[in-house]
Amino acid sequence: MHSTHEGYGTSVDRIPGDVLGDIDRICTELEAAGDRYSEEREKLARHEMLYEQAVAVELLKIYEASKDSGERLPAEDLRKAMAHTKIKGETWASYLTAKARVDALDKWIKTRQSILSALQSELSQLRVEWTHAG
Repeated sequence: MHSTHEGYGTSVDRIPGDVLGDIDRICTELEAAGDRYSEEREKLARHEMLYEQAVAVELLKIYEASKDSGERLPAEDLRKAMAHTKIKGETWASYLTAKARVDALDKWIKTRQSILSALQSELSQLRVEWTHAG
C-alpha cells in the first residue's frame, strides 16, 4: 500500500507505526497551537476592548458637540463612521492584526485537524490490512 500525506510519511509502504508517529507529531503540534490560540484570543479581546472604548469616546464627543451646537444628532451609522475616522490608526491596525493572527491560526488548526483525521483513517485501514495479512 502506498500512502502519503502532506509532509508526513513517504511514498514507500507504510506500517501502522509510521502513521502513529505522524499522528503523535500532529497531536503535539495541535497542543502547542491550542496554547498559542488561547494567547492570541486574549490579545484580540484586549485590542477589541481598546477599539470599542475609543469608539465610545468618539461617539460621546459627537453627541456632546451636537448638543452644544443645538444641531440634530447625525444618524447612528453616520455617527459610527465619524467616530471610526477619529480613532488613531494604530488602534485599528492593532485590532486588525490581532484578528488576522487568530483567523490564520484557526485555519492552520483546522487544516491540521483534517490531516489528523486522514491519518486516523489511514491507520484504521492499515490495521485491517495488517490483521488480514498476518
